[in-house]
Amino acid sequence: MMHVCLFPTFDCQLECPYCSIRHSKIDRTVEAVPWQWWATALPRVLPRGSVVDVAGGEPLLYPDLPDLLGTRARAGLYWGLTTNGKASDVIDDMVKRRLPGCICINVSDHPGNPEAHENIALLRKAYPVNVHRVNCVDAGKHEPDARLITYQDWRGDKATDGIRRRCTAGLNHWVADPRGDLWRCVVALETGQPASGNLFDRGTRPGGMECDYGCT
Repeated sequence: MMHVCLFPTFDCQLECPYCSIRHSKIDRTVEAVPWQWWATALPRVLPRGSVVDVAGGEPLLYPDLPDLLGTRARAGLYWGLTTNGKASDVIDDMVKRRLPGCICINVSDHPGNPEAHENIALLRKAYPVNVHRVNCVDAGKHEPDARLITYQDWRGDKATDGIRRRCTAGLNHWVADPRGDLWRCVVALETGQPASGNLFDRGTRPGGMECDYGCT
């Protein structure tokens, strides 16, 4: 079993001031690939029972995302999703289709997404849903029951601790950007480390290695 993360798009309707996509060293100009590329490549490299987390950017802006999620279950893979909950039309479609294989949908409480309040209730009719809020003064205030998650200060360049340690991320995990380039973890992507392969070129998957920047 593996647990991997896909960023199929870096597009988003919001401009949250604490967003790592906007403030870290991620190349946001990377162009997305068709969903069929992911659907073909993932079963080839992941054992059955693995979990594919889909995030972004805002993944519900990725064209035909419900079709991609639906293929995961048919390939014996589970899926999770992190969304701001603004894309009401896509959410309505997902609820009607009740896509199989969902582990959890995480809805982020951001400033500027009051639409999420009703969409959370709608999603809960078909899927397990968690709501979270970044522990930052600039975060949203729409959901009173949101769980707090750690704030990483990319604006202040304090999101990493610089401690050298042996990190096992990448042994059963990797992260892919919209064109399928691979990193061992999200922080490796966000700090501008070189990619270690490409999913669609059958490149090498990331392996455990020494970490010299450190996540918090």
